[in-house]
Amino acid sequence: MRTKILLTALLFSSLIWNTAKATETEPNDSRNTADILALNGSDNGSISPAGDQDWWAVATNADGQLNVTLTLTSGISTYITLYDNNGTVLLAQSQSNTTFTISKDGLAVGTYYIQVVCYFNTQTTGYTLSNTLTTIAQANDPEPDSTRATALALPLNSTTTGHIGYYYNNHRDSIDFYKVTTNKDGLLQLKLTPVNGTSTYLTLYDNDGSTVLGQAQSNVPFYVTKDGLAPGTYYVQINTYYNNQFAPYTLTDSLFAPPVPNDAEPDSTRATALSIALNSSTNGHIGYYYKNHRDSIDFYKITTTQDGLLQLKLTPNGVSTYVTLYDNNGTTVLGQAQSNVPFYVTKDGLAPGTYYVQVNTYYNNQFTTYTLTDSSFATTLVNDLEPDSTRATALTLAPNSSTTGHLGYYYNNHRDSLDFYKITTTQDGLIQLKLNPNGVSTYVTLYDNNGTTILGQVQSNVPFYVNADGLAAGTYYVQVNTYYNNQFTTYTLTDSLFTYANAGDAEPNNKAYQAKTMPANGTVTGHIGFYYNNQRDSSDWHKINYTGTGALTVTCNFETIKNGGYPFAYL
Repeated sequence: MRTKILLTALLFSSLIWNTAKATETEPNDSRNTADILALNGSDNGSISPAGDQDWWAVATNADGQLNVTLTLTSGISTYITLYDNNGTVLLAQSQSNTTFTISKDGLAVGTYYIQVVCYFNTQTTGYTLSNTLTTIAQANDPEPDSTRATALALPLNSTTTGHIGYYYNNHRDSIDFYKVTTNKDGLLQLKLTPVNGTSTYLTLYDNDGSTVLGQAQSNVPFYVTKDGLAPGTYYVQINTYYNNQFAPYTLTDSLFAPPVPNDAEPDSTRATALSIALNSSTNGHIGYYYKNHRDSIDFYKITTTQDGLLQLKLTPNGVSTYVTLYDNNGTTVLGQAQSNVPFYVTKDGLAPGTYYVQVNTYYNNQFTTYTLTDSSFATTLVNDLEPDSTRATALTLAPNSSTTGHLGYYYNNHRDSLDFYKITTTQDGLIQLKLNPNGVSTYVTLYDNNGTTILGQVQSNVPFYVNADGLAAGTYYVQVNTYYNNQFTTYTLTDSLFTYANAGDAEPNNKAYQAKTMPANGTVTGHIGFYYNNQRDSSDWHKINYTGTGALTVTCNFETIKNGGYPFAYL
């Protein structure tokens, strides 16, 4: 009976041995002759004769952890070694005389080799070799993507997954590159979630792929945020903290645009200045960055149509910002201010024209959104017609009338510092000029016809008069100018002619031979000493045809002059 049991046991052992050998083929003693081990499958084999070694090749189809299990049919201590594709770089190794498993995580897709050998080369054993691949829930990023040139497109406001640091064939996928194209100014936020707790770097680059805009690393979900970016294509690099690490990850990008609309570019010079309508508002962004360029200056142009005060209001978004008002040349500063809260730049005394406005931040590395508002406050008095700054271009002021004008208003490096008027009288008398300045000390000068001989001059900042009596009929000139060259004002100019009751005598009668005949026992009137055009009517001649024999009496009555008193004259 005992013999029968022994024979049965020997037969069963023989069957097991033959079954184990059924799937291994010889020769398989090297990498080049390795048997195929199906992925997530198992095969039987034997180490026999003594000193034999078996090689197996397993091809993976996804990144992950490769687990190799050896089940022995005997208690013989046996090695299993997992090699890279070249069959020499050792990835994992262990030995035991019972069932055991070796594992290697962080492997990329490829073909790996397994060597089975007894601990002592004098031993033999049968075995079952199996493998499992533990894959990753996160899908892999397409390769190649390890350079800026091969960067993968990451759509705006989207999420993608990838693997970093996975190894195959003596190569580790140590860098993943993405590119994100934004369409607005704003804040770009990147979120990285390393799934397996491996400390991982996230770096945001400018368009050149080398200028770092932001960087951080962690083994838990974290963010890299960069505000003040202009629209463009930016690059993102992912890599592990140590070169031998690996991690699956989730990458999310988000763009947070400011609510204030942007100004149209280019507008960084006077030549490209944007037009802003009079008494309107516009929005813009200043200091936003892209491609190693910062939009550091915005230019606007405003065209006014009347003399007056131009007011600019800037509302920055909490960043200290400058507003500069320039003359038409874009270089002469007319006003400037800066603040991080709403503020004003105001300039009065401006003539109609096109002015330029520059907006820039206080520091070159700052950025902000803003609202720019312009307001024009025109003067209430009508302006005088230009040009009228010389005697030749003097405006006609009708006798006994009023006119209004502006003086000292500035534009394009020119100040309207003089206004000229001409007054033509038809009778001798007193010319009175009244000026009503708007609180600014102003001169009024009355000139003879030549425009240089002064007949009267006064200045004040309140209404005042210039009087000149004894003027003959003719054309006179009036000059209006401010006391200081940098002043400006509006004004009302009134002229009045006060004539005399006695009519003038017929001229010429300055010589005896020009004497006019007086009627017998009659009366004549005349004017003497009245002045015009650098000439004074200093004498009048009359003749009397007397036929009588008695006394001749001549009586002269002088009219009171307008500026008071009586004249002294010879008869």
